[in-house]
Amino acid sequence: MTSPEKPKNAALEYWPLFAVMEAMPEADVKIIEDWRHVPLDEKAVGLISTDGQYRTSFQYLHTGAQAVDCDWGLDFSQGPFLLLRYLNYGNRLGRRGCLRIRYDLQQKHSAAAVEDTRDVLMLARNLAHDPLIIVRLVRFGIEREAIDAIGMGLDRLDAESLKQLTTMLDGLPPTATEADALKLESQVIPDWAIGKITAAGAHPDWVSILGFISGAEGNPPGAEPLDTLIKSAGGTPDGVLSALRNLLPYYDEAEKLVARPATQDEFRQKADALRHRFDANPFAKGILPNLPAAHDAEVAAETRIVLLKAAVAVVQRGPDAVKDFQDPVNHQPITYKKTGDGFQLVSKVLHRNEPVTLTVGQGK
Repeated sequence: MTSPEKPKNAALEYWPLFAVMEAMPEADVKIIEDWRHVPLDEKAVGLISTDGQYRTSFQYLHTGAQAVDCDWGLDFSQGPFLLLRYLNYGNRLGRRGCLRIRYDLQQKHSAAAVEDTRDVLMLARNLAHDPLIIVRLVRFGIEREAIDAIGMGLDRLDAESLKQLTTMLDGLPPTATEADALKLESQVIPDWAIGKITAAGAHPDWVSILGFISGAEGNPPGAEPLDTLIKSAGGTPDGVLSALRNLLPYYDEAEKLVARPATQDEFRQKADALRHRFDANPFAKGILPNLPAAHDAEVAAETRIVLLKAAVAVVQRGPDAVKDFQDPVNHQPITYKKTGDGFQLVSKVLHRNEPVTLTVGQGK
């Protein structure tokens, strides 16, 4: 008997789920959003049960995780105005998966907990198939929650499931790199704007082209009015084009920077120095990415996977097993700390000024 053919496009499996997520009552959404702490009562279990009103959802989630590829059909001709509505629903779906992982652990369904963890991790990676920086940040957030969820009951998994979890983590497919993300950002933002202004001739509609960076609805408080930015660039299409073209070397240098090995401190110093070279450009603040923050999120995500592998080894072999692991960027040891009903692994990698950690054994 031959195995069923894997679906070619994960996005086609997820879209029906996003429609379910969109129509979900607000009361159900609140339960999912509070997946870490909400009581696993009849209402919560109904949202994740294979017999409940959403019973087909996890079948689609699982099938999507098996897909060969993921194509969201994004229209990059929209440039920075591209809508990414699927991210919100994907985030919600990921948290629903985390609620189910927590339930699996409570019910001592070890194999199911590992399978659901893989499905959520693959959802996160499939959401980030097109490596825009904002999309990657969503991916890292979903991965963090999935790792936290399985960590809650990692010490209660049976021996075979622990082995399967390690195998699954080792087998996660490669993803786009930071350099890929910077290249795409360059194409979707400054390159796109340059093309639009060039095509518009002498009288560009500045708001329709550059309204995403300043002076338009939805921009952050304190952003300079768009007219001010245009005037700072000379007030002409040629002046604005020159300023935008002068930003392009930033992306080339940033791609080289993220490809070089460096500790977090070394990277931050070099990234800050690179950014300061463009301070005089009126469009730098509104267009250039926050490279140190994006890089910290990237290395924190890599570190969480290492921490989960280390935690499995500790459960299997004891606390000394942590000595076999180090973080992937600073190459520093991971610290084991005993807690009341489990343990915590702490790395030297910082994210938002806090060490990246994993807590094991506090699931209820």
